Amino acid sequence: MKNIFLCALLLGASTIFAQGPSVDGARAANFLNTIDNQGAAFGSSSLIRNPSNSITGSVHLFDDWSNKGVAVISNDQKVAVNKLNINVQRNTVEARINTDSIFTFNLGKIDRVIIQNRTFKQVYFPIKESNRLLEIIGSSDDFVIYKDYEIDIKEGNPNPMRGAQKDRFIIRDQYYAQIGDTFKKFKLKKKTILKAVGAKADEVEEFAKKNKFSFRKDEDVARILQHYNAL
Repeated sequence: MKNIFLCALLLGASTIFAQGPSVDGARAANFLNTIDNQGAAFGSSSLIRNPSNSITGSVHLFDDWSNKGVAVISNDQKVAVNKLNINVQRNTVEARINTDSIFTFNLGKIDRVIIQNRTFKQVYFPIKESNRLLEIIGSSDDFVIYKDYEIDIKEGNPNPMRGAQKDRFIIRDQYYAQIGDTFKKFKLKKKTILKAVGAKADEVEEFAKKNKFSFRKDEDVARILQHYNAL
């Protein structure tokens, strides 16, 4: 597998500054594993195992592998990668190399990953006393709003007389606000966000109202906090 990666690297993979051409999972894997002058790995490849037929649904956040994204190594070093996804069950970032193998990123070597304009970053999560990959919804100098994803299994109905249903993977999410080193559960709604922005609440509320932004939608909250940061 390593030899295949090295061949792919010779075919071309490049860092980007701001924007540039995307590379597939194999080329990205090779490139990441060769740019570190200390030789430390940026991840590893593995074969895809056929999932059990007893559970339906997916452990991946995005519906398919057609996503283009960017692995940000540092402020001036980025790699654009095709076929990225988030494995919620394993709490990892993966790139599809081919039909039967994937590349799993070593998140300790990467600052953050951007997929479909959504940013994911590994941070120390004191609630679980471990590092965890979280989605950044919005941030300011005072606080950061994260979204955590977990896998749950919804039990099916094994009784064929009632229309037998298989167990199903369900992706659940929970918002958290980080203030300093403290993480607390956070409800994405108008009251909690206006409380978080403090003295600038009136200006933030007026901006959201003028632009018809919702305090309950991730993408709108990101825009609201961008405006808050500019005040």
